[in-house]
Amino acid sequence: AYRMTTSEDGTTFVKDTESTDIRFTWRNDTLTQVDDCLVGLGDADGNWFYMGDYNLQYTVNPDHVAQLPEGLYETTMKFIYNDKVSDPSSTKTKTVSCFFNADEANSNKTFEAYFGNFEKNLPDGYAKALMNTTDGTITFQNGQYLGIDVEYNSHIYLRTADARIDNASDGSEFFNFDPTNELTFIGNNENDTLKAEYPASLVVNCGRNVFYTVNEYVAPRLVEQVENPATPSDPLFTDGDLLTNSNWVRINFSIPLTATDGSELNEQKVFYNIYLDDAVYTLTPTLYGGLTADMTDIPYGFSDTKNYDIIVSGDKHQVYIFAPQNYSKIGVQTIYRGGNEEHKSNIVYVTMPNTSGIETINGSGQNEVKDMFDVSGRRISTPVKGINIIRKADGTVSKVLVK
Repeated sequence: AYRMTTSEDGTTFVKDTESTDIRFTWRNDTLTQVDDCLVGLGDADGNWFYMGDYNLQYTVNPDHVAQLPEGLYETTMKFIYNDKVSDPSSTKTKTVSCFFNADEANSNKTFEAYFGNFEKNLPDGYAKALMNTTDGTITFQNGQYLGIDVEYNSHIYLRTADARIDNASDGSEFFNFDPTNELTFIGNNENDTLKAEYPASLVVNCGRNVFYTVNEYVAPRLVEQVENPATPSDPLFTDGDLLTNSNWVRINFSIPLTATDGSELNEQKVFYNIYLDDAVYTLTPTLYGGLTADMTDIPYGFSDTKNYDIIVSGDKHQVYIFAPQNYSKIGVQTIYRGGNEEHKSNIVYVTMPNTSGIETINGSGQNEVKDMFDVSGRRISTPVKGINIIRKADGTVSKVLVK
């Protein structure tokens, strides 16, 4: 960081060679820049990186994350919201947790409840709401602090707002927001849905003043989610989802948030395992900087936001594997722990570059590989170089050439 001044030709900024100090005052827990100059970032020689600012101010953040009282009852709710400016009928769904005191809910007209999972990187960031049993409303106050998100390098707040549609320079439309004091969900006894009508919105935001949004929930609805035991659908893999390097292997895959019967899964109860051949792969803090302990069951929404070795975007997952490459295939298996039971999908494998094909095991689907033979007819457990004869559960037989 340098004190910078305008270059002689007025086209850029350069390191100030006459004065190197930048003065601040410290009053009332606030550090405020006094000198009217650009504080710019540069390299060791003082060449500007085109990053910097004037009038810097640092303050102690007085806000704290809401702490859950002990003994609360937990339920889950589906959170449905509009996701496209061009199509008000287009919606997305996620699962949020709701915690409340069951005795208060049965005796008081108004009681406090806590909602979580508005932001995947802040699982312990809870927003408080007032639930009214008389009129069936839930009200959130503006500006609730959810914590520090290292992915965005920012303090994160849940803000209430009214959405509006603005136009970008290329003519495309996008949601913009104006702050409000609160947002109220109004109940509908006919379909057990609580709804905030458009333009009412909840916004997960970087900072509490200017809108710099992480998640935008426009015209949100809350529906109590009935959580039943279910078998999760298989992960989705293709040959193109694997990239190798001498030091690592990168895999991409999707985990559908649906069960084999088509029902929706609570994403907070979804985990996955990675297999190297038949052995479960364990992630360690030594190799994954975002971990503090070994991890075998990986939560659906977990990202390693320190080294970005595990990245989640929607249902798309990307994981780097740093184990010695003495295995022939990599598998992914989904685990669902909803309804107080644990159920697992098939293990779906993608083969390393010296083999070929996608394989599903431990299931009874039509695409399950039942038998595998080499060209001489001997049964094998993994593909070998040359011709491999594959027989699936539906009786079909195919030949796969492994080079």
